[in-house]
Amino acid sequence: MANELGATELAGVIPELWSREVHRANYSVAIANKVAYTELSDEMKSKGDIIHLHNFPRITVNDVSAAGAVVNQAVTIADVSLTVDKWKEATVEIVDKSATQSLFSEEELANKFAAEFGPALAEKSDNDLFALYADLTTNSVGDGLGIATDALVRAALQKLDEARIPKSERAFVLGVKAFWDMFGQDKYLLAYATGLGKGMQISGPENIPALYGCKWYETAEVTTAANITYNLLLHKKCLAMGMQKTLEIIKFAKIALTKRINGNCLYGVKTFRQDFGCQIKTISA
Repeated sequence: MANELGATELAGVIPELWSREVHRANYSVAIANKVAYTELSDEMKSKGDIIHLHNFPRITVNDVSAAGAVVNQAVTIADVSLTVDKWKEATVEIVDKSATQSLFSEEELANKFAAEFGPALAEKSDNDLFALYADLTTNSVGDGLGIATDALVRAALQKLDEARIPKSERAFVLGVKAFWDMFGQDKYLLAYATGLGKGMQISGPENIPALYGCKWYETAEVTTAANITYNLLLHKKCLAMGMQKTLEIIKFAKIALTKRINGNCLYGVKTFRQDFGCQIKTISA
């Protein structure tokens, strides 16, 4: 056969199709409110840009002398100041002409972009919080040359136990590679070792809800520097975050042939009690 009308011959009249389904961008699931001291937010609704936190010192026990004398202790209540200095935003501007010719209406486009602001800003706040790892100078395990192991996890827990840090409200914050290195070990993969009747490759990590009684969270927002990932073991009162203004979506007044949408929030992060956390250093690649 010859002279058939195929795709090439009919290219001028075959329309292109555009799906109305828009796939969301990828963001880390926010975990700051699960692992940090965030009870400050209500207090921060008042005016001001600094909130003062207080740490009591440890009390020393002394002997009473034979004459019944006692010694006054020199104690100071430590002040930790959290400054609200992180004003973060995301803005999108849509040109009227483009909106008119778009598959979506101007309002639809605005709403779809606005829905991205919250996850993006939450991811950034997590990133800012975990960047405080460098303040945790008392407790650190690993040299950054090896992968995450069960032994490192236990070593981190031992550090906090030796510092008399309460066992409740502790959580592991693991980078992606550290997480999969950790849960790739036999004690989590082999059914007889897990005690669950199946390995994690079948049941999934959610069926191992805790490591030695501590919740765990996987995130891409932990800090990596010089090929070292700084995973963390945190008590709830190790790091603090105060949100003075939660996510606000603003649709600006129309003063040009465009539509502008903004999302913003205002918060601060601070190391509250650095000895209540532990760095877990693993190789990043």
